[in-house]
Amino acid sequence: MRSALEPGIRILWTIIIIMALSTSLIAASIGVQLFIILKHLGVSDILSAISLPDVEKIRVPLYLAFSATSILALISSSVIFLRRRVKWCGYIVILALISTIILLILPRAFEYPPSMLSDMLLAPAIIMLAVEAVIILRFGRAEPILRFTSIELAAAASLSAMAAVLTAFTGSFFPSPTGGYTNIGDTAIFVAALLYGSRVGGLVGAIGPLIADLIIGYPRWFITVIAHGGEGVIAGLGKGRSTPLQAAILLASGIYMATIYFIVNVFIKGLPVAIISYARDVFGQTLFSTILALLVMKAVEKMLPQISRRTRVRGPQARP
Repeated sequence: MRSALEPGIRILWTIIIIMALSTSLIAASIGVQLFIILKHLGVSDILSAISLPDVEKIRVPLYLAFSATSILALISSSVIFLRRRVKWCGYIVILALISTIILLILPRAFEYPPSMLSDMLLAPAIIMLAVEAVIILRFGRAEPILRFTSIELAAAASLSAMAAVLTAFTGSFFPSPTGGYTNIGDTAIFVAALLYGSRVGGLVGAIGPLIADLIIGYPRWFITVIAHGGEGVIAGLGKGRSTPLQAAILLASGIYMATIYFIVNVFIKGLPVAIISYARDVFGQTLFSTILALLVMKAVEKMLPQISRRTRVRGPQARP
């Protein structure tokens, strides 16, 4: 079968191998560098409670944020590549490349001890990502840029505002032991995703909670963009599906969100507190927001059947 890459199967397999190798090298480098960072900060055991200075509660999550961006971008590019969206795969690989270069710079910018092993792992990964991006963008077929309809933009704006209000308002009543807050803002993200798909869901997930973080003063807002933006993208896979499948997809997206925060909390608060926060995010915030979102969708189906029918149209033109 001929791929979207003009030269054919050899380049296809070359890209797949480069993706696998670069992802492995970056993951190994991150593990080594995190070990060095924690040792430098005097953390010998993340299985117990951790107390870091306030500035390190920003620096360490920032390193983790770019780590997650690199890994998630590579995983996403692999999925998109297998779906023959080759140009978009190239754009996401460039995002992974930029994020990986930042990973090389951050430890030095934060004056952490350099790790030669980590650098030796990152350097070939950066070279491979650059080569991969050039190959994909050189041979990939042209694809339309990401466009939103006026209805999608209006929906994204209104639902982002709703997500911000729900997040900030309810979050002020339920503070978290890790410094965050429990809220039902995910309800608006889920509704946006189920109505309009992954693009709008991801946009609402990134913008709404970010605004809430800025209002409340949550310092690790950059983690929110990754956690809730990805949550909205995953939730959008439930567009047009049956209610049980939608529920499962929403729960999966919420677990993804909770896992991102869990990983960060492990490194800045320790495992015991991170587990408490994880349980709260999954069994409280995600579960409750899923139930509310499905109830809202049922109400939408009754009051606005024309919108409901649109969300259940299947086929290439309805791709989220």
